[in-house]
Amino acid sequence: MIKDIEAQLDHLTSSYVKAHPKSLAALKEARQWLPGANTRTVLHYRPFPIVIDHGQGAHVTDIDSHTYLDCVGEFSADLYGHSDPVIHRSIVSALSKGLTLGGPTVLEARLAQAVCERFTSIEKVRFCNSGTEANLLAVLAAMAVTGRTKVVIFDGAYHGGVMTFPSGHSKMNVPMDWVVLQYNDVDAVTQWFAEYGHTAATVLVEPILGAAGNLPGSQVFLHTL
Repeated sequence: MIKDIEAQLDHLTSSYVKAHPKSLAALKEARQWLPGANTRTVLHYRPFPIVIDHGQGAHVTDIDSHTYLDCVGEFSADLYGHSDPVIHRSIVSALSKGLTLGGPTVLEARLAQAVCERFTSIEKVRFCNSGTEANLLAVLAAMAVTGRTKVVIFDGAYHGGVMTFPSGHSKMNVPMDWVVLQYNDVDAVTQWFAEYGHTAATVLVEPILGAAGNLPGSQVFLHTL
């Protein structure tokens, strides 16, 4: 049985390689300048990822001219689809006024207003360059406000390029006082906070633990936190 599975996997891998020669060549060239031939490790998979040429609506097309239904959606950041005409016109209009102006603009205030009006729990907005930066600033703000140092996270979580916990701790993380607990473990969370809660600056938690396999948090677990 195992040999049959391995043989089928070898066949599928070989077929995949043959169908994507341009992607393979492009990635080999990119490795000269990019570690792993990409800018985000999450984009890599075996034997190699397809290289995207363009997207339209709900589809993307690779440089080998294969078109796919895009079920990734830039990990939820691109759910509006590719090349939406309304968004495209807005981007072109903004670019026509300059790439980066080095000062406040009216448009950023309008965007902040739209965010605050849509989400009543948000009073003011500070825009960041990435989710990693946003989470780092949020944690540092919590530490500054509370005067505490411990940051509670959960095994398997991902909160940014330098805040990732695939198997507890990572040598690539920023050196903060992390406390790694088990996701959905109400008893462990309750016990830790009963003993050490006074030392916690903040908790980082996802309602769905994406990097660990899209594990949904139970209602009682999230309410307990």
